Amino acid sequence: MALFQNNDEPTQRKKRGIEKFADDYTIEYYEDKKGREKQRAVYIGPHIYVLEDEHSLKLKLIGVLLTSLIAVAAVLLSHMGEHASAWWFGTILPQAAALFPCMFVGFGLPNLPFNGKDMQRDQYMHGMIRLLNCFGAIAVIMAIELIAEIVYRATHSDWLFLSGDIAFLVKVFAAIVFSIVSVVILRSIDVDETELGVERTNSNK
Repeated sequence: MALFQNNDEPTQRKKRGIEKFADDYTIEYYEDKKGREKQRAVYIGPHIYVLEDEHSLKLKLIGVLLTSLIAVAAVLLSHMGEHASAWWFGTILPQAAALFPCMFVGFGLPNLPFNGKDMQRDQYMHGMIRLLNCFGAIAVIMAIELIAEIVYRATHSDWLFLSGDIAFLVKVFAAIVFSIVSVVILRSIDVDETELGVERTNSNK
């Protein structure tokens, strides 16, 4: 642990934020036009190749964009409007939790392979893998939201569904459905993870 580490020993590289994939890069020295020595980062890590043809990839990525926008919009809109359980903690907590994966969806979408070229590890993890995790989280959290709604109705003996209640449930259900569809589309994109597999095999030797 860092607090008890000997300062004479090399400190293990942190695996957080930007430094998480630092081992995938090396420093290359070169001379500019004026003969001055400069340095630049060169990627030496594994590549994840996109095996989809251009037309198929374009359709799938457009599908992911559309389903992502609908899923996130459904989560955000579920915070609006009046319904029976609107101020119940069992409703508020899942709704608040769902905002975090929604935020990271916005960070993940720009990293999708829109140009069809192979992806570096950081792009792949911050793009496709991050989105898979985010949509999985949204689907699970909003499913909990539905269960919480049933619990609220049962404990309060309130089974009268007004227009606001129905609209709320439609938004929650839409968030679940379109998150699942996003996961299905993402998983259908054909990529080659061979280099990642080889790296994992070598690291386990």
